[in-house]
Amino acid sequence: MRFLVAFLLLTLVPKAQALEEIFTWQSLAGEFNQILVDNTQGSRVESNGSFRILRPGYAAWVVNQPDPEEFHLSPEGLWHFDPWLEVASFHAAEALEAASAIALLSGDIDALREDYEISANAGTVMLLARGDQGQIEYIELILDQNTIPKHMVIQTRLARSLEIAFINAHLADLRVSDLSFVPPEGVEIQ
Repeated sequence: MRFLVAFLLLTLVPKAQALEEIFTWQSLAGEFNQILVDNTQGSRVESNGSFRILRPGYAAWVVNQPDPEEFHLSPEGLWHFDPWLEVASFHAAEALEAASAIALLSGDIDALREDYEISANAGTVMLLARGDQGQIEYIELILDQNTIPKHMVIQTRLARSLEIAFINAHLADLRVSDLSFVPPEGVEIQ
C-alpha cells in the first residue's frame, strides 16, 4: 500500500479549457521508474513497472521491482493486489482521494478543478491543492509536445515526495476489458 499514498497528489490551470486541451489522448501505455522520498526519515525507495490508462476512469499500475504489487482503478474504486502475499483489497471510489497520480491521468477533469488550482505553461502542468485538508501539497506534470506525460513530481504535506519518470509512454488501443481486475483464485480478499 506504500505506493497508493504515492498516487495521491495535484496543482494550477487558469483557462477553463486548459485540461481538455492538455489531455487530448484517450489511452496510454508504457513503463515507469519512480522514487519515493521520505524526508522525515531520510529514506528513499525506488521502483519500476508498467502502466496502462484509459480515460476516463480506468488504469493499471503494475510495480515489478523491488516488490511486485498491482493497482487497478475503475469508476467503482481501486483494487490493490499483492501477489507475494496473495492478498487483494478493494477501496471504494468514495474512500479515495481524487488527487492521485493515477486519478489525474485517468480521471475526471471537473473533480480535479474542484480540488486544485491548475495552471499550464509550455509543457508543464501544475496542480496546487486548494485547501489544507488532504495529504497533497502540489503536483507537477511535464508533458512532451504530444501531451504525453514524461515526468511527474508529487509533493505531500508530510515531507514525502514521489518522482515518476514515464518511459516509452505511447498512445495505446485499450478497452475497459483490458483493464478489468478479477482477483486470482485462492487469493485472500480484504
